[in-house]
This record gives sequence, structure tokens and C-alpha cells, in this order.
Amino acid sequence: MKTIKILLLLSCMFSVTVFAQRKVALQSNGVTSFYGGATAYVSAYNAAVNGDTLYLPGGTFPPVDIKKSITIFGVGHHPDSTAVTGATIISGGFNLYGGSADSHIEGLKINGNVGTAGNNDRCLLKRCHVAGSVSLNGDGVRIIENIILGPVNASSSSNMVVGNNIIKYSSQNILTNMAQNAWIHNNVIVGRGYVVSYTNCYLFGIITDCLFENNVIFNEGTTLANVLSPNATNNTFRNNVFNATPVGTDNVWTNNFTGVPSTDFFVSYSQLTFGYNENFSVRNAIYTGVDGKPVGIYGGLSPFKSGSVPVTPHINSLNIATETDAQGKLNVQIKVKAQEN
Repeated sequence: MKTIKILLLLSCMFSVTVFAQRKVALQSNGVTSFYGGATAYVSAYNAAVNGDTLYLPGGTFPPVDIKKSITIFGVGHHPDSTAVTGATIISGGFNLYGGSADSHIEGLKINGNVGTAGNNDRCLLKRCHVAGSVSLNGDGVRIIENIILGPVNASSSSNMVVGNNIIKYSSQNILTNMAQNAWIHNNVIVGRGYVVSYTNCYLFGIITDCLFENNVIFNEGTTLANVLSPNATNNTFRNNVFNATPVGTDNVWTNNFTGVPSTDFFVSYSQLTFGYNENFSVRNAIYTGVDGKPVGIYGGLSPFKSGSVPVTPHINSLNIATETDAQGKLNVQIKVKAQEN
């Protein structure tokens, strides 16, 4: 409760400051500082130390490589939930270097790739829209409730969790280099398997010793069977939905649904492209996961949150008077709603 009150107080302070002039807030050891101007994000990051938290308002910011163990919150990316504030947009891709272990990144629209240049143990990427690829490695990395429009590469990873994401990529190897007990669950994974110039292209590349549960995996390419490459071995697939009938003998298959047409499976679906008007609710209740909940992003332990609103208090209403009152004061009314998750 104390944490919620502190966040609400900070959010109200941040709101008033932001609408006067968009600024980045840095919370360090209980002290909040604000940074403005064209280099606000860069300046706030440079001033941060391990364990600090950055709050980015709506607006566009240059990318910053992450070399510290910090938390970064944006206000979100969904057009509906950011109608008041605007989305928090990072104008290009960035890397997480060694030293970024335990970092938490949430509520950003990233117009590029999220890459790795070191060990990213226990990093969390959550409720972001990534226009490119995600490449992270280390132990205990979590990629949760994101929209990812590129491949996910987990080289040198162990115990990774990839859950409740929308992952769409119009080429091969949408998931690759995953090993050592990765748990891939409740995702919508859409890619393209095909054959070109006598070369097979697969949705999944090098994946070993991983558990796939409750995913919806649609191959929208010309060769439906090209889901698993010969390098995808020793994995367990349970209660996943495929529009193909995957081939491959070196994996364990339990209670999967195969040959399910992708058309009319979801309430609204646009194959290899992504639109915020898509609705990934499953039409038919027979498609359930190992926990008895629906397969896909709205089931499992971390159901995809409507509007992708980050866990920080959310500004959902703003009214600014058109003129000052008799005392020369401008009436500004801002409504902020706490988030439970």
C-alpha cells in the first residue's frame, strides 16, 4: 500500500510537470529529479546509478544503450490507453550491455531492435512494442506481454521465460538459439515457413531442451509443415495450437491441436501484419491449455493486459481551462488511476 501511495504521489507530481513541459523523472534513493530538453532521457540515464528508476512521459526520445541495472517506465504504446499522454517512443534500437542484469523495461514503443552486448541475467522486457528483433541472453531473462515484430533470439540463455507475447515476423527463424529450460508459453507466434531455391526456411531455428505450452503457432507461409528446423530437438510441446502438422521426431508431443485453420480462429486477425484492432480472443472454447484456460495471450499466469498499460499509475483524463481565472490561475484537472498489475 505504501508503494502505491508513493507511486501515485510521484505520478501526480510528474503529471503536472509533464504537461507544463515534458520531462523525464529520475527516482534515486527516495529523491526525484526532473530533466528536460532534447537530451532529457540521456541526461537522466547518465545521472542514474544501479537500482534507480526512470519515468519517461509521452513523446519521442533517442535510444540509450543500457549498461546499468535500472528500471525504465514509459506511459505505454497503445493508441487508446495513451490518448491523453501520447505514447512513449524510443526512436531507434538499443543494446543491453554487461552490467544491465536485473533491469526492468516496461511501457515503451521501440522503433528498432532490442539487442544484447553482454550478460542480461534476470532482465525483464514487459508491455513494450518492439518494431524489430529482441536478442537477450543470460539466466532468468523474462520477455512478457510484448508486441514483437521481428525474431526472438536467445543466444547463450538459460531458464528464459517468453510468455503472453504477440510475435509476428514475415521471414524464417522467428524463434532461435533457445536452450536450457526456456519456457515459451501462451504466445501468439505467427511466421512464414517456405521453400525457396530448394532451401527450407522454418519458423523455429536452433531450439533445444525447451518447453512450449499453450501457444498459438500459425505458419502463414507456403509450406505449412516447415515449423521446426532439424536443429529443433529435445523439446516438449504441450497443448499448443498449430495450423500446420509439424514434422520432426526428436521432440515430445502431448495434447496439441494440429491442422487448425488460422482463419476465424481469433475474433480478429490479420496474419503477418499487426494492427491494434486485432482481437486475439479465441472463438472456440475447446482450445485450452494445460491449466484449463484458453490458449494464447489471455490465458496463463500473466494474461495480456488490455491497452498494455504499464504497472505505474495511469493518466486517463486531462482537462485544461482555456483561460485563467480572476486570480490569474489556470485550472488543470488530471485524473490518475493506480494499476494493480
